[in-house]
Amino acid sequence: MSHAARSCWTGLFVAVLMAGFIVLEARHATVVTSATAIVREQSSSVTSIGIEAIQQLPTGRSIDQLIATLPSDRPLTPGSLPDGWSAIQKGRQITASGPGQPEVDLRFDFKGNNLDDYVGKEATIQSGFGKQLDDPIKIKIQLQPRVEVAPFIDGILTPPVQATPGQPFLIGIADEYRRGTWQLGTTDGGYVPLLPQEAIRDMSMIKIGTPQALYGMRGSEALSGLLSRPAPRPFITAYPAMGGFTRARFTDRFGDLIVDAPFTVSPGSPQGTARKLTGGAPFAFAGQAACVSGVFPTFSDPYGLMLDGKTMLTPWGASQTTVMLGIPDGTTPGPHTISDPSGSSSITVGILTVEGSIDQNKLWKGESTTMRLRVVGTDQKLPLGVLNQKPSIIDIDGGVKQTVVTAGGQNNIVTRGVKGIHRGDFSILYSVSTAGCGG
Repeated sequence: MSHAARSCWTGLFVAVLMAGFIVLEARHATVVTSATAIVREQSSSVTSIGIEAIQQLPTGRSIDQLIATLPSDRPLTPGSLPDGWSAIQKGRQITASGPGQPEVDLRFDFKGNNLDDYVGKEATIQSGFGKQLDDPIKIKIQLQPRVEVAPFIDGILTPPVQATPGQPFLIGIADEYRRGTWQLGTTDGGYVPLLPQEAIRDMSMIKIGTPQALYGMRGSEALSGLLSRPAPRPFITAYPAMGGFTRARFTDRFGDLIVDAPFTVSPGSPQGTARKLTGGAPFAFAGQAACVSGVFPTFSDPYGLMLDGKTMLTPWGASQTTVMLGIPDGTTPGPHTISDPSGSSSITVGILTVEGSIDQNKLWKGESTTMRLRVVGTDQKLPLGVLNQKPSIIDIDGGVKQTVVTAGGQNNIVTRGVKGIHRGDFSILYSVSTAGCGG
């Protein structure tokens, strides 16, 4: 389960990555390396090839050289290499080397969009360390969608609506955005990193831009407790001591900017020293996160909260004042109780589901059709946030991101005109568009 709100009604989804594996029996250790190669358009005039090798076994062994043999000798330009690495091309072969690391991600660009020269074609990747090269891995190059920069964080990040200045807090990350680099812009013109919890554990020295509040968690019981939770875990950052956040930027492992969006979290301080639930958002969709406000002084406090006294809920994002709790997909629509396991405090939240319909055949023909969304779980008129996550594939009347109000009543629906632009996968994300988190 992802630690971020996921689209509950989407078009078809096609997996685009395929990894090859090589296993070598050495005298003292088994060497296991995986490799991937992808191709995707950067724009109408630039295409990129991504090459990845990950050293899985033995633990601690690194990669300091990589040789890739591609199906074409087309001249390529390095677009993104790890720090300290360089690469040369001779015909179809690219040789890259640099400081050893357990994972190597390379990107090479070329002009044009000759995808057919690479898609589905065989490539060979060979990694090594020191003077020893591992056996080559044969893989097929897989097609990924064109690079598009998302101007929103909906369905990507799940932050708490409020956090305490100067203190660490947790943010949920959708699965496909966990490998790369996150930076959160601040009102003073700087940035703070949004990091996997393991990165704090493994940080040998403080890095530029890393708040002391994060670095100081190394070796702490709080961090050990977080790392003991099941994966995938939320990422961690720290709220600025002064000011706040402005933007969130994500660069993927191949060096492409994928998210550049406004990002805000309100400042707030806990009113108390013991865990207590004081309020929450009135509604949440099953499969998304319910916002709960209260007092959560330690990182263990957001964990253990119960749905109807039976189901333990997982925090997707959390601070000392608010928690975003993942609601299981199959939860029955209607009122439900979220409580402290001791029963000392509880709140009521209305769980909703959506029934959606759309004529995909008309979309594929480039024709207009009607999208119908019916909200189940309340007969109230509801402000519904609708986000078109693939505006290059479909167009929705009213814009890429909009708020619409349902009709109310037993048939609590909303309709919007939709038109197909290109044949492909599309995704429409909906959410309850109400401000705040109770209190």
